[in-house]
Amino acid sequence: ACIDCADGELPTAVLEVTTTKRVVELLGKPAAYGPCPADSASEAQSFPLMSANPRLMCANESYLQPDMSGSAVLGFRGVCAFIEKTWVAEANHAELLIVANSGNGVFQMGCVPNFNETTNTTGCEAQIPSLLVENSVGLELKLLMDTEGPVSVRLYWRARNRFDPSLVIIWIIAVCTALTATWWSACNERRAAYDVQAPGQS
Repeated sequence: ACIDCADGELPTAVLEVTTTKRVVELLGKPAAYGPCPADSASEAQSFPLMSANPRLMCANESYLQPDMSGSAVLGFRGVCAFIEKTWVAEANHAELLIVANSGNGVFQMGCVPNFNETTNTTGCEAQIPSLLVENSVGLELKLLMDTEGPVSVRLYWRARNRFDPSLVIIWIIAVCTALTATWWSACNERRAAYDVQAPGQS
């Protein structure tokens, strides 16, 4: 399972898209089931991208393009569970599933144990990675396939920022607190010394 607890609802994986004209980096959130994305771009494998037809990728649909062998497949959210879409992609020998959300925003796709008609088993097992992207990203991918194809993609973790700006703020606060405490302590000591040297003076 690919449990991604980092960054809450923020995209944490990069979908690198290569067309005949350019390379585009899009963002998404990996599913909680199935393999994780590659650790880096250099380790990520590239797959040709195709659209699912029908696009909802539910098990009861008859596919006009059943041969997804060796491809990344773009489907859309709706009707059936996310894991079912992944199973359909697996059954058609796809290597990666990209699911376009029904709106903006992404989250980690989960799974309630379900019956897999392909393997006659119940569970959340998946053999290929799945990625949820915003609806606008899904539409952009479809447009790139239509206008700048053929298109290939590869999936890998988004580089984490090792430098946290909040640590600087915490450090500044700590230094200011220490300096203030030192100054206050010195003031008290000087006042006490003055009182000892000049008793009774107001």
